[in-house]
Amino acid sequence: MSNTNYKLDIKAAARFYSKIGCPTDPDACQVWLAGKQRGGYGGFTLKGRQISAHRVAYVQDYGEFDEKLHVLHSCDNPPCTNPRHLYLGTHQDNMDDKVAKGRTLGQPGNKHAQGGTWKQGEKHHMAKLTDAQALEIRALYKAGGITQAELGRQYGVQHQCISKVITRKRFKHLVEVSDGMV
Repeated sequence: MSNTNYKLDIKAAARFYSKIGCPTDPDACQVWLAGKQRGGYGGFTLKGRQISAHRVAYVQDYGEFDEKLHVLHSCDNPPCTNPRHLYLGTHQDNMDDKVAKGRTLGQPGNKHAQGGTWKQGEKHHMAKLTDAQALEIRALYKAGGITQAELGRQYGVQHQCISKVITRKRFKHLVEVSDGMV
């Protein structure tokens, strides 16, 4: 068992707590105001190592724990460091919590779910092709006589982009019409 080593000395504690918004209500989220890690979690540098701020906050109130465990949020607010909102769990506990609260890809209510607010095809902010062009590319390639590189030059994109359109890794929401059937 490898324990965390996140106990703070006086100087590090002053630095840590200066980065937390402290509301008057002790049950409210105490939001990390400094740098954020992936997913919006607070990041704190301790002994030259970047650590999630909520893990450091947990140790200050409850003590060291096995590093294999996760520190979960009951409030579902990644930058929150309020120890009252934090509890230990396994990776499986974290996944079960995610499913129970509708935060998995493809679940109704998730902003990335099909039919949700996730932008696909030409509506995606990074799209280089229109939906019509994607359908054209698939039809031209299916007809034969043209390479992905040639299609890339014709449409002004890399051949990798063409490959993803053809293999339906991109623009997968589009349905081709063939022989009058959808």
